[in-house]
Amino acid sequence: MEMLHRDPWPGSCPAIDPFEPCARGNPGPLPACLAGAEHVAIALGTFNGAAYLPAQLESLLRQTHRDWSLWIHDDGSTDGTWGLLSDFAARARGQGHHVAMARRAAPGCSARSLSGSSAARARAPAQTPAHAHTQAQGRISERAGVARAYHWLLSGPGPLNAPYTALCDQDDIWAPDRLARGVAGLSRLVDMSDPDKPAPPAMHSAAMGLIDAQGAPLGLSRPRAGAAPPNPGFAAALARCPTNAPTLLLTRAAMALLRRTPLPPGLASLDWWLVTLVLGCGGTLLHDPAETVAYRQHAGNTLGEAGTWRGIRNRLGLLASGDYRRWRDALVSGLGAAPLTQEARRVVAAYGAAPARGAARAQALRRAGLVRAERAERIIATLGAYCGCL
Repeated sequence: MEMLHRDPWPGSCPAIDPFEPCARGNPGPLPACLAGAEHVAIALGTFNGAAYLPAQLESLLRQTHRDWSLWIHDDGSTDGTWGLLSDFAARARGQGHHVAMARRAAPGCSARSLSGSSAARARAPAQTPAHAHTQAQGRISERAGVARAYHWLLSGPGPLNAPYTALCDQDDIWAPDRLARGVAGLSRLVDMSDPDKPAPPAMHSAAMGLIDAQGAPLGLSRPRAGAAPPNPGFAAALARCPTNAPTLLLTRAAMALLRRTPLPPGLASLDWWLVTLVLGCGGTLLHDPAETVAYRQHAGNTLGEAGTWRGIRNRLGLLASGDYRRWRDALVSGLGAAPLTQEARRVVAAYGAAPARGAARAQALRRAGLVRAERAERIIATLGAYCGCL
C-alpha cells in the first residue's frame, strides 16, 4: 500500500485557510502502526471539553481492540482540555499507542506561543517516528467549527493511511467492544466483496445509548427499533441523516472517497455529508444494534438527541430559520462533484428541479423519496416544503 504523506498540521501559509490541507512535502516517517491490517485511526475533535473528556479518554484505553492510534485536533480550548489531552497522550504512548496532537490558536494567543519559534523548534531534540506528527502551528482566527475541524482531521496521515478510521466525540463514552465490533463487521463485508474489484466504500454505525450530564442512563437509544433499516438508501439518508458521526467507523475506501470530494462550503453537519457521500456512491452503511456508544446529553450539545425535547426544539428551530434547507442545498451542491450512482444522480436532479415552495415542492420531494415514512416527520416535512424552509 502506498503511504500518503500530507502534513495534517499546516503552518502559517499565507492566503491559505489553516483548516484546509496544506502540502509542505514529506512531514517525516509515518508511524509503523498504520500498516496493521486492522489498525484504527481515531479522530478526536475537542473544544472546552474538560468537564466530560476524561471519561471518553479512559474508555479508549479500555478498548478490547488494541490496535489503534489517536489523532487529536483542539479548536482553541480555553479551559483545561489541552492539559488533559497532553497527560493522556503520555499515558497512551506508554501503552504503545501513537498519539498526534494539533491545536488551533485560541483568541488572544499567538501561534508562536503554542508551538514555539522556528529557531526553538530547530534547537529541540529530533522527534522519534512514533511522535513525528505532534507539533502544531495555528493562527489567530475564529473557530473552525465541528464539520470543518473534523474534515481537516480526516485529511491527516493517520486517517489517510489506516485501514479503518473512527470518529470520536469528546463527551461520549465508548463500550469496551466498540472498535472490535466495528472492525469485525466491516471486515466481513470486505471479505464478501469481489476480490477482482476495488472494495466498495463502507461505514459501520454503532447504536447509541443516551446518558445525562452525570453519565446516568436515560433509557433511550438510537437508532430506535424500526427507525433505521440495515442499509438505508441514498434518498432516505438525504431526507434525514440516519446516524451520528461519532458512531461511525469508515473503511479505507470510504476515506479515499472523502479525500477525493471537497467538503461543501456552508455545511455544518459532517455526519450527513459522510453518509450521503458513501451511500450515493454505491457504498454501504452497516447499523449495529449493540449500544456501544453512550451519547451524553447536556446543555452544551450542538443539537442533542432527536428524540429528546431539547433535540426536537433545536431541530424545529433549524427548520424554521431555513438553516436545514441551506445545509441540504450545500450537501446536494457538494455531491455534484462525487462519482454518484445513476439512482443517486436521479434523486439529486429531482431535488434541484423541485419548485422553491408550495404544494408542488412537497409533492416533488415525496416523489423523489425525500420525505420519511414516519407520520410525524411526514407532516413536518410537508409543511416545511410548503413554506420553502425544507
